[in-house]
Amino acid sequence: MSFFEVLYYGDQTIEPFESVQDLIAETKNSEILSEFLHNAFSQLSLEVSYLPCAEKDLFTSVRDFGELARAVQSSGVNHVITLTVLSCVAQLGWTFM
Repeated sequence: MSFFEVLYYGDQTIEPFESVQDLIAETKNSEILSEFLHNAFSQLSLEVSYLPCAEKDLFTSVRDFGELARAVQSSGVNHVITLTVLSCVAQLGWTFM
């Protein structure tokens, strides 16, 4: 099994919530996109599991990027790191489309 790293830089000024939701809707048309989102969320969940309890509360009740985007948006709290992750995932996901 070989591994590779992808460094991806994009426009971080976009609002990622709608973009993530639209991207998730596109998964019915793209198996590779669906696999990417699933694997990316699994990796994110693994990394979050190492955080202190207080810092991973947002992730305890979400199962995918769509739920994460809705949780962040409805919280009304500026989750800068999570917004950055959502933005990058959305932009990288759209490159598959």
